Amino acid sequence: MTAVFFRANLFHAPGHSAGQTTDIERIDDAMIAVEDGMITAVMPPDDPARRDIDKAAVTDR
Repeated sequence: MTAVFFRANLFHAPGHSAGQTTDIERIDDAMIAVEDGMITAVMPPDDPARRDIDKAAVTDR
């Protein structure tokens, strides 16, 4: 399966269901992975996995 990645500034509530509003954090320049129409990962800029994805994107151009 292939993931599509988006970059965005967003508000994220890790581990919460839709409608819950506690512990919301702001992530500037987040990378969002989407597979089959569902968000499968939200990575802040300092996430080690994201560095690998950013490097691959530059290499593939």
